Amino acid sequence: MRKIQVGSEEVRRISELAKINVEDEKELETFAKQFEQIISYFEIIETVPEFESEADIKNVLRQDEIENSLSKEEVFLNLESGDDKGYFKGPKIR
Repeated sequence: MRKIQVGSEEVRRISELAKINVEDEKELETFAKQFEQIISYFEIIETVPEFESEADIKNVLRQDEIENSLSKEEVFLNLESGDDKGYFKGPKIR
């Protein structure tokens, strides 16, 4: 596994993109070391072999069935206010 070197210029560029204020040289060095560790983790992950697996998945949903439903008049039958426009009135959102 090769060692990736992350310099202060890369850290400055990434911090600008992420809108993180990094000015101190010590902070730049800390971030550079952390980025190098993160990159090394990705390199370790890349060494894991890929494998194909067919999942034993079956559809657990039922087929849609057409059924009778309430008419528009039945839906609005129990409303307190007689709404002749055909929609429900909900609470105001502030």
